[in-house]
Amino acid sequence: MKKLIRKYTAVFLLTAILLSAASARAFAYTYLTLNKTSVSLKVSQSFKLEARLDTDKTRLGLVWQSDNDAVAKVDKEGNVTALSPGEANITVSVVEEPDMSENPDIVIIELGEPDDLIRAVCKVTVEKTGVESISLDRDTLNLRYKSSASLKPALTPETADNKAVLWSSSNAKIAAVDGSGRVTGTGKGTAVITAETVDGGYKAVCRVTVSYSVWQWLIVIFLGGWIWY
Repeated sequence: MKKLIRKYTAVFLLTAILLSAASARAFAYTYLTLNKTSVSLKVSQSFKLEARLDTDKTRLGLVWQSDNDAVAKVDKEGNVTALSPGEANITVSVVEEPDMSENPDIVIIELGEPDDLIRAVCKVTVEKTGVESISLDRDTLNLRYKSSASLKPALTPETADNKAVLWSSSNAKIAAVDGSGRVTGTGKGTAVITAETVDGGYKAVCRVTVSYSVWQWLIVIFLGGWIWY
């Protein structure tokens, strides 16, 4: 009976030790986390991701990767930089006994030895930068009949994604404007040129005054009131 008790006791202790070791081993190899699992950035903004691994101490490497470098890139320290609107997944992986000669981007850290590759992912959303205002390089413009000048718009912020501007004239028979902001005097008088952003509908205006030169007046007077060119 005593032998039987000793036998079962030994089996119980061995099982407990194995289960305890397995539990500790699983715990050591499971907990790779990031300080953020998702983050929203604007173009040109940066954010530092920090990897945390609860494990025993040994020599391991961390490798950072982006699945969409056109949207967001990440360096070997976990610094994420937003490049263009969209989404990207930033992944950090643990590599056993890394070979620096084969992968110079690995950062050596003192962590635990995993059974398999351990990863953590952060979803990065790069938001579109909207227009907040528009202005023109001049508020008023004086033109001679048939002459031209260009108006230059300035959008705030400069990093706005949609910089498209629509141009219009209050009276195209006095001052006409093309799609690039070039204004041409088409008749004597005053007209208002408006620049409107496609994103947000913000507006800026320039008052244009068109007049005749002396020789144009002479043509008007001596040629019966019309200009022939």
